[in-house]
Amino acid sequence: MIQKVLKKKITSGNAYSAGLDLKYGLNDAFTLDMTLVPDFGQVISDRQVLNLSPFEVFFEENRQFFTEGTELFNRGRLFYSRRIGGRPLHYFNVSSQLKDGETIIENPEVSQLFNATKISGRTSSGTGIGGFNAFVGEENALIRSKDGTERLYKTNPLTNYNVLVVDQNLKNNSYVSLTNTNVYRLGQDYDANVTGTFFNLKTRDQKYFISGSGVLSRKYFSEYTDQGHTYNVSLGKISGNWTYEGGHGVESDKYDPNDMGFLFSPNEVFYYLQGAYTQYKPKNNKLQQVRFEGSSIYSRLYKPDVFTDFTLSFENFVMWKSRFAVGFNAILMPVESFDYFEPRQTDFSRFIARPVNYNIGGFVSSDYRRPFAYDIRLSYRHFDANQRSTTNIVFNPRIRFNDKFSVFTATSASIIQSEPGYVNRNLVEGIIQGLEASDILFGNRDRLIIENSITAKYIFNAVMGINIRARHYWDKVRYQAFGLLDKNGNVAITPFAGLNNEGSPIFDRNVNIFNIDLQYNWRFAPGSDIIFVWKNQIFNSDSKYERDYLANLGGLFDSVQSNNFSIRFIYFMDYLYLFPRKRQLKKVL
Repeated sequence: MIQKVLKKKITSGNAYSAGLDLKYGLNDAFTLDMTLVPDFGQVISDRQVLNLSPFEVFFEENRQFFTEGTELFNRGRLFYSRRIGGRPLHYFNVSSQLKDGETIIENPEVSQLFNATKISGRTSSGTGIGGFNAFVGEENALIRSKDGTERLYKTNPLTNYNVLVVDQNLKNNSYVSLTNTNVYRLGQDYDANVTGTFFNLKTRDQKYFISGSGVLSRKYFSEYTDQGHTYNVSLGKISGNWTYEGGHGVESDKYDPNDMGFLFSPNEVFYYLQGAYTQYKPKNNKLQQVRFEGSSIYSRLYKPDVFTDFTLSFENFVMWKSRFAVGFNAILMPVESFDYFEPRQTDFSRFIARPVNYNIGGFVSSDYRRPFAYDIRLSYRHFDANQRSTTNIVFNPRIRFNDKFSVFTATSASIIQSEPGYVNRNLVEGIIQGLEASDILFGNRDRLIIENSITAKYIFNAVMGINIRARHYWDKVRYQAFGLLDKNGNVAITPFAGLNNEGSPIFDRNVNIFNIDLQYNWRFAPGSDIIFVWKNQIFNSDSKYERDYLANLGGLFDSVQSNNFSIRFIYFMDYLYLFPRKRQLKKVL
């Protein structure tokens, strides 16, 4: 591993690791997969962003062990594999544990995965069975005092993850499924258990369906247990020119599957209706398909039982036989809505009011079979008050030069104006005049987000190929005013300017994230590979708010960057070749 630090200074080091991957066919239906001390350093970089929302960012799973043979585990998002070997449980608690004069020397961002095992398959009677088990190691942050004394703070205990799934296929492409996840942590930290059932029943003619789920979550602390639940049910017509469905769902305030699953936010109740008309054989001979769809969603909090929002939406889609397609969509929130999550109050006692607003957008998509193809998407959201708006532009061209060489590019821009958002008052040193202990500080901000990426693939021959992806994410946030959130959900502007003692903005951001992922793969024998990977990363947050895009891009490479080079050797050994069965030996003799 080689790491580049600052402009000229380079430090280097070498790291070696050995692991074991095992894939074994237990019989014609079930497969055993195991990995021991895996190294995921060659996995493609996440598309990281600046997150100012109250919700967690969802990242796709790119680790091969967790993307293969996990279909049975994916119902209801009870199994989010990124939890395993992810951020330590107490990663963000370290700074609050510092004593006077202490500094954080090291705080690991991921936990070491020791081993993982999964068994999955389906019997001849249609019963799918899946089992998963993984152990993640203990992690510690290193803290140093002024006199050089060092101490450790445990950020993650030794943790065991388990999943069990039983899924039964029924007549008419129907199913019923049961899933249980369990997280056991060694020591004083809490354990978690989630059990859910899912079903989807269809009529013989495949026209009508009823589906639903029910999940119970428990978190076991030393002195008490938190218990939450969720359920939903929907039914409707799913085939023919006219389709429709309706449904209802509940997530209690203490429902939490996130120790091993994924949920953006609990404490919600919703009702929805949806209908669509599709012409699969339009009268116009040049058309392939025409679709019109409308829906509405009504939402409340579970506790307290209060209204949050009501949404109407409309979409249409037209595709020609040439595979050229266009679409249009519109979303209307015709009444004032109330966001109880943005104020970040655990008892949901405060909200920010959202005025009536609408969103219109559309897309154009060309024929992917051609050497040059593209997607273009546009959307505009407007609020009736405070000149607030959001504009999104996406352009994704792709070029296939020949059967060996392809290039995919993506460019997007989001222009957000006068957006009210929660501000962390703890970042302010000293006292903010006029701000009481119970007050919630909000800011009115403008935001510009530009993201560019390019992915290229070149296949040398049947056993060699190279992939490269470069991505640049730029997010500039400027606060225009600050205020206090009142009891009616409005922001009352205050004289506070959001400046520190030197007169510099405290909350403004100019964030750059840049990644290069290059992978060269050579399959030198059946199932055996040599993989070379180069990963470059720049993460920078500075105060150069006045720079335009080109000036910002020009200064990007003056930032601290890291370069990682790794070579991975994988050799496939066939168990039957090493230890042939006696029956086969007799035939040979």
